[in-house]
Amino acid sequence: MDRSEPEDRGAGALDGHRALPFGKRLPVRAPVNGRRRHFDAGMVIYSQGEDGDAWLLLGAGVVMTCRYGIDGHRHVTRFAVAGDVVGIDVGMRAETASALTPVMLSPLVCDSGGGGEGAADFMQMVLQKTLAELQDSQALLARRTAVERVAAFLLLFGARTGHISHVELPMSRADLADHLGLGMHTISRAFSQLLRSRFIALADPHHVRLLQRGQLANLAGVDDDFRGDGGLRSPLVA
Repeated sequence: MDRSEPEDRGAGALDGHRALPFGKRLPVRAPVNGRRRHFDAGMVIYSQGEDGDAWLLLGAGVVMTCRYGIDGHRHVTRFAVAGDVVGIDVGMRAETASALTPVMLSPLVCDSGGGGEGAADFMQMVLQKTLAELQDSQALLARRTAVERVAAFLLLFGARTGHISHVELPMSRADLADHLGLGMHTISRAFSQLLRSRFIALADPHHVRLLQRGQLANLAGVDDDFRGDGGLRSPLVA
């Protein structure tokens, strides 16, 4: 269920510093405004076509955003993780956002005039970080084969969530297929190929061990020294 609690300005308050993985910090404090909101897994946070009234800082959990065409076709645009900001819309929401896990969100002050000192700098950093992530996603979709796309996604999502040797995938295979522009059977074959090659191992469909990161990196077309160091850009090669 959607639960709200009073904003905490103390040591546990959400800000751009502690929210980012790997200890990477935005140079200013996030201008949190109002109550934190909690959503259970599977709940819709906002829907495409609604009026957008605030940016939302993700303090915990994973949020999926998707866009629906007039024919009902769904494209999953993003899997946002802790430290990301969702709902960066002007006016009407362009996408639908839903919780893949239990999540905690805090509305942000989006008006630099009302957000106090540093709000404008924070907004600029959010936009730069989001743009870099979108560029990585475009590079990922430029991969020629399905197995290359899956390999690149595993490395990139693992880096963004702070996991080097294993990746937790809260999304379904259907969600992943709609993100990578592939069919369900194609996604299954790609995972099967990576398993046969012993590049990965599966504890279950949502927990992937990366057995040969170097081979995955070569397959995905990323730099040999890619380690997911938490920078705003991953070194995906377009």
